[in-house]
Amino acid sequence: KSRNNTVTMLRVDDFFSGIGGVHVALDQAFARLNALATEDATSHLSQEQVQQAPLRPLSFTVRKAYDINANANRIYQLNFGTTPSTRSIAALTAKEVENADVWLLTPPCQPYTRIGKQLDTQDERAKPLLRLCELLLILDQPPRYIFVENVKNFEASESRKRLLACLDARNYVVEERLVSPTQIGVPNSRLRYYLLAYRARAEATELTDDKELRAPPPTATPAGVSSTAATAVALASEMQVAQEAARSVEHVISTTLPDSFQAVDHARGSKSAVKGGHKCLGGMIDGMHSVGEYVDTTMSQAEIEALMIPQERLARAGDFRFDIAVLDSTCTTTFTKGYGVKGHFRGSGPVFLMQKSAALASTTALDADTDVDGVDANAQAKREQVSGQWVVAPTDTRAPCAAPTARDDVESDGPTCKREKVAGDVAQSTMQQQQQQRFRTVDAASEYLRLASVREMLNLHGFPATFSLPVDNGPKALTSKQGRGLVGNSVSVSVITALLHDWFARFPPQQS
Repeated sequence: KSRNNTVTMLRVDDFFSGIGGVHVALDQAFARLNALATEDATSHLSQEQVQQAPLRPLSFTVRKAYDINANANRIYQLNFGTTPSTRSIAALTAKEVENADVWLLTPPCQPYTRIGKQLDTQDERAKPLLRLCELLLILDQPPRYIFVENVKNFEASESRKRLLACLDARNYVVEERLVSPTQIGVPNSRLRYYLLAYRARAEATELTDDKELRAPPPTATPAGVSSTAATAVALASEMQVAQEAARSVEHVISTTLPDSFQAVDHARGSKSAVKGGHKCLGGMIDGMHSVGEYVDTTMSQAEIEALMIPQERLARAGDFRFDIAVLDSTCTTTFTKGYGVKGHFRGSGPVFLMQKSAALASTTALDADTDVDGVDANAQAKREQVSGQWVVAPTDTRAPCAAPTARDDVESDGPTCKREKVAGDVAQSTMQQQQQQRFRTVDAASEYLRLASVREMLNLHGFPATFSLPVDNGPKALTSKQGRGLVGNSVSVSVITALLHDWFARFPPQQS
């Protein structure tokens, strides 16, 4: 680095790190912020002045990542060079998490998901998040930034109430949103709860005039009481005080995007600036992108055959309505960790409608306007019919069936595309037509479906092409089923990149 480019290095703790989706999003958000900052700071300078311009690019280092899934940790290590700890987050101490600048949290969704038991705080899997809430109250130097992602329905949970109480007690600025990738033009519905919180270094403003709002942790253990019990009592007292103080604080969950942010679609490599307008749930930004832009056209026929759903399984599906995806689809259902698992392949994500098509007669480059399936009229002279070439169908010509029901999608997020209002009457009509047409039964005698590949799932989630998974490559590789499960259990990198970009642009570390 040059002598004038002092890096602003943030220390990050990545909790529930999974395969690293939030890590990727933070990296992409910072890259875009740095590029914009450089452009703004040097646009009026000569080349010589640019070389001397003092810049403070944003960067971060992950101090520690935590996850109990060994396969997810392998992927995290492969991509970031850091192996997450399998230590229980519920057992962490204040000393272990003190002095971080950023907390990234994607806690387990099972305590809150609408298809589960919704045990909330009584679920063992909620304990790690509740432990971090407790620690937040007693840290001498709590993190300046906190990011949380979870399923829709978390906003109605007791866990959220406790989290907000702790954030209010420590004077965080908090924003909450329910956002789907369809809002930034990505044709995949994944409606999720997001929380972003910021706290300046100094607690200059208190929620109330009560200086005892946050009682300090005990410095000594009372006689006859164990240190563990004393800590539990102190934390319970802290939590009660925080919850009492938070009752007067109103939190509104937004279902719109920030007023200004950069939507960066790294799967396709394009960028689009968004400033106001078209922000309603399901709104179109520069038009909805089609599924065809995310299909992996590099797969061999053998790889495609491995993804084909056996016809006998389609026959057994009966009247189940699949989410049928074709090249011109502009919305698909949420992928889940059960995607592609035998007995659970229905309702855990979209499936591609396949057809036999023309194949290239040679390696001659196609015209720039050629469709990915190779049936564009301008390229017909360069093709010849080859039997046995499977491609994703460009359109679905079957007549629309009845509107989908809750069983069409395990998380009920598939029909979200219909519930989400689309800006413009024409766009709304098109989306509703597709919504009815894509959920339908399948004729196992004449129609063929395949699962999305792991790479296609990554594309739709917004992971860059450079992100690697050790899938089917060597003796220690993950299976495709394991890969699909891990990606299905991951996050929308596209949405989180946009949200983090906006958040750090409004609350830059330099101002703290």
